[in-house]
Amino acid sequence: MSKELGISRERVRQIEQTALAKVRAALEAKGLTATTLDSAGTEIRGFYDVCSPTPHLIYKD
Repeated sequence: MSKELGISRERVRQIEQTALAKVRAALEAKGLTATTLDSAGTEIRGFYDVCSPTPHLIYKD
């Protein structure tokens, strides 16, 4: 990916870490943590719109 973007691998890693921190903060602000999601049953697993005031499922496996 770094070659495609014309940036170093280290910079790609930094961007990824920043993005993950933002996603983690958004989920935690909605009351969802890694532990909550990992221990959840399959009925709530999927992709959620975490930008909405109340996260809702947008895709389920």
